[in-house]
Amino acid sequence: GLRLWDYVAQAGGPSRAADLVRVSIEYPNGERAMARRRPLWFDGNPPVEPGSVIFVPERPEGEVRTDWGEVITRAVGITTSVLTTLILIQRL
Repeated sequence: GLRLWDYVAQAGGPSRAADLVRVSIEYPNGERAMARRRPLWFDGNPPVEPGSVIFVPERPEGEVRTDWGEVITRAVGITTSVLTTLILIQRL
């Protein structure tokens, strides 16, 4: 009853360098199927059959991927620092 991403999660999850657009499944008969990223409520990925191998390749070297969580964290930190400084200056 497990789905593709359940197996990936059980294996420790994808690394930061994982290319989640090119995830594929190789079936015991040699056929391959590509995974599709869909909204959470719709799983359009191919089924995982016994004996299947799931491939999660790494992105090519040099391909930049933005870590939006880090960008937001830094932006909030800088904004907080600037606002705190402005408030302190106004009170002087």
